[in-house]
Amino acid sequence: MNLEELSREELVAAVRSLVPGSDGSELEQMLHDLRVHQIELELQNRQLRDSQAALEHSRHEYAELYDRAPVAYCTLDDGGRIAQANLTAAAFFSVERGSLRGRVLSTLVVPEDRAIVRSHLKRCLTDSGRVTSEVRVEVKGAAPVSFQMSSVAWKGALGEVLGSKTTLTDI
Repeated sequence: MNLEELSREELVAAVRSLVPGSDGSELEQMLHDLRVHQIELELQNRQLRDSQAALEHSRHEYAELYDRAPVAYCTLDDGGRIAQANLTAAAFFSVERGSLRGRVLSTLVVPEDRAIVRSHLKRCLTDSGRVTSEVRVEVKGAAPVSFQMSSVAWKGALGEVLGSKTTLTDI
C-alpha cells in the first residue's frame, strides 16, 4: 500500500502497532522520516527514468550514425570474422547485412589480396595504433573496387584485445 493512500491517523496507528510503547513525538518523527524517504525515492525514480530515456535516445542516435556512416564499418573478432557490420558494409559487399556476421573478412576481397588482409589484421592485434592497407573487394557483376582498410584494436573492459574495429573506404 502507498503511504499517500493512508490518512495521518492510519499511519500513526500502523506505526504504533509496529512499535509498541512509542509516544506521540516518536511516532511523529517516524512519520516525518517515512515521508522524507518516500519523497527521496520518488525523486530517485524520476531521475532514473530520465536517465533511462536519455540513454535510449543516445543509443538510438549512435545506431543511426553507425548504420548510415559513409564508410563500411566492421567489428572483427581476433580471427578476422565479422561480429558486426553497418549497412554501408553490406552495400559495399553486395550482400545482406545478416549474412556478413561470422564471415571471415579476407574471403570478401580478391584472392590476391587475402594475405594483405590477414597481415593487416595480425599487425592490428599486436601493434598499438592504427594500421592502414589497400585492398580490392570483389563486387558481383563488376570489376574489383579498391578500398583503404583502416583498423584499430578492439579492447575489452580489462584492456585485452578482442579483435579490431575496421573501416573500409572506397578509394
